[in-house]
Amino acid sequence: KQKQNSKTKKIQNLQDGEIPPTLQHSGNTINLRGNTVDESLDKLDIELDKMNRMQVDRVVIIHGHGMGKIKESVRKHLEESSYKLRYRSGRQGEGGDGVTIVAFDD
Repeated sequence: KQKQNSKTKKIQNLQDGEIPPTLQHSGNTINLRGNTVDESLDKLDIELDKMNRMQVDRVVIIHGHGMGKIKESVRKHLEESSYKLRYRSGRQGEGGDGVTIVAFDD
């Protein structure tokens, strides 16, 4: 018999390569370049809230390549988000690994 540890949170948000190609425009883009990790995560939360209210179904997060700290932090943050969502790295033509594509699930 297995006992559920109350401290373990089930991660519901996973990387998913099946998200369709996403066209970037001003209404679905969060640009985090030039911010610290903390600033980026604060801005990410604010913008995701706004886009969720506006019923944007797919979001493009621009974090750039850099040292990879913001990209790693953003993706870890997405896994722990209270929103039900899936995400993947950008593909060729979307910004490659310098962007993360997020899809809200209903």
